[in-house]
Amino acid sequence: MVLAMTERKTFDVTLVGAGIAGMVAAVCAAELGLRVAVLEKGEAREYPCNTRYSGGIIHVAYHSAKLPADELL
Repeated sequence: MVLAMTERKTFDVTLVGAGIAGMVAAVCAAELGLRVAVLEKGEAREYPCNTRYSGGIIHVAYHSAKLPADELL
């Protein structure tokens, strides 16, 4: 959910950065029933954040994690 800057909301946890660590922390807090806000400076649809490009798995330098290990190395 994206909130306009004019809307007033209350959160239990505010995380700065929507990288993998920020998103994991946000999910953990939400699973504990906390109200979570994640602040991310990128706004463009194609903003190159690692969380967007990972597709739910850890990868190396924008390569598919399904490549052979020697090729990833």
